[in-house]
Amino acid sequence: MHYLDRLFVGAEYETCVWISQKADKFLNKQARRHDKAINELLDKVEFWARSGFANWEGGEGHPIKHEGGGVYRLGTRSSLFRLIGFYENDNKRSFLMIDAFLKLKQKSARHEKERIRQVALIKKTPKTWRKTGE
Repeated sequence: MHYLDRLFVGAEYETCVWISQKADKFLNKQARRHDKAINELLDKVEFWARSGFANWEGGEGHPIKHEGGGVYRLGTRSSLFRLIGFYENDNKRSFLMIDAFLKLKQKSARHEKERIRQVALIKKTPKTWRKTGE
């Protein structure tokens, strides 16, 4: 079971963002060495959430990319940190951030694609996640 806590949730956000304990733990661990990069990425995620993630989705050059299976990857060009998740439903008002990783190279490696596949499986499988503090 993946439990999700509030990250950016409220009336001021077009897309509310929830974070899993796994992703939160990874970001906190990485913040010890990469505090500036993590903070910059989270600032961007908050910015995208305020205006709505759908406005930032696209292919090359866009910060939010569809990876297939309803899974999206968030990231910036200035950092190799990536956040992976999916929308709770089709209205795209709630994004569930399930996993996070640090890319080893510019191109996606096999283990990164496997993590994306795992998130897709979580999305497809009912009752594998739950929001807390709703």
